[in-house]
Amino acid sequence: MKQRRYAVVLAGGLGTRIREVTGDLIPKALVPVLGKPFLYFKLKELESMGVTDVLLLTGHHGDQIDAYLQSESFTGLQIWTHQDGNEPLGTGGALKAVGSFLPQYFWLTYGDSMVTADLEQAEVHAIESGGLSLMVVLKNKNRWQPSNVAVAGQMVTKYTKTPDGPDLNYIDFGLILLRKSDLELIRASTPCDLSSLFCAVIERSEMLAWPTDAKFHDIGTPEALKDTERWLSLRFM
Repeated sequence: MKQRRYAVVLAGGLGTRIREVTGDLIPKALVPVLGKPFLYFKLKELESMGVTDVLLLTGHHGDQIDAYLQSESFTGLQIWTHQDGNEPLGTGGALKAVGSFLPQYFWLTYGDSMVTADLEQAEVHAIESGGLSLMVVLKNKNRWQPSNVAVAGQMVTKYTKTPDGPDLNYIDFGLILLRKSDLELIRASTPCDLSSLFCAVIERSEMLAWPTDAKFHDIGTPEALKDTERWLSLRFM
């Protein structure tokens, strides 16, 4: 039987930086790219990495994501959605809300970026290192976006949403292997950003760094969307 691999995809953002494209009429994950919603390519990428089960955390216009998934076939994936309620819980709170559905280990990724890594090799390393969490990181040195992660040896030693400091040479690549037990660090029904969870795990010296040389591609801004569309046209067309 094929080993199951779970991924949680954050797809509930308001997409304010790309509103000139969405017109605030569609969720960012459904921005058209090469005639298909970006989410199509995101899910295909996850499937190519051996992911079998996907939980999409939605919010703004989440009903449109549900409708799209009902109209599109992803035969290699089991896909569920969970929509934030009337009182947004933040990315951390939304993850806490679905904790009971998650296995001991699961991957967390962002719904507006294309990223790839050897997930199996990373999982083995995390387990053999004592059952730790793991963050895929790119040695960025502020080249593409402001670096927000510090690494010492094999460990992530700092994560911040407001990058500042000479020790921040890496960037969160957008693939984080978390343990279900990590969610105990989030207070139930309390709005919380994921950065708080990451920082709590890091403070316990339980977040491994998994360096990659791969480049990420995102649709966070109109300029990034154009670059990502060009890259996808070479890969999928």
